[in-house]
Amino acid sequence: MAIEVFGSSVVDRYVKALYEVSVGRESEFVQQVKAVREAIESLNNREGILRRFSLLVKDGEDFVDTLVSELELLPEIGNFLKLVLSNKRFSIILDICVAFEKFCDRMNDKKVFYVTYAKDFSEKSRIQLAQYLQEMIGGTIEFVARQDKSLIDGLQIRYGSKILDYSVKSKLDRLKKSMRGEN
Repeated sequence: MAIEVFGSSVVDRYVKALYEVSVGRESEFVQQVKAVREAIESLNNREGILRRFSLLVKDGEDFVDTLVSELELLPEIGNFLKLVLSNKRFSIILDICVAFEKFCDRMNDKKVFYVTYAKDFSEKSRIQLAQYLQEMIGGTIEFVARQDKSLIDGLQIRYGSKILDYSVKSKLDRLKKSMRGEN
């Protein structure tokens, strides 16, 4: 999935990484990223502070720990902030937050699932799967379905970078590896 939210490949890579961690919980992540953005925007001389954190990582770690504690951030968000900090990119954290919020707004409009099935995938089955996914993830669900008889039976569902594989072929492949003593 090519992401071009902010126009900076560095910012876009961070947005993509954070989005992939947030799949299924995007609204919770957006709320917390927004809280982080607002907290940073409220700082006096924020540009200077963010540049300093990019140079003096220890000061930045103390700041991130305080944010995590005060805002009761998810561990994933705290780890993400520490990653940005350790990569000496904290000076662009506001750009990352804004781009993430915009990207999630755009993605929340429609969630596309790529379904590969081995045999008949009836309209009734599609509706049931869509209802299940919609309850689980929320938003509008769209399927792009195609048949692949090499799966033998079952189906594969791809959403973003996640793949749920319920095919007989993959089960047989795992059994074959297990019998060979492979992981």
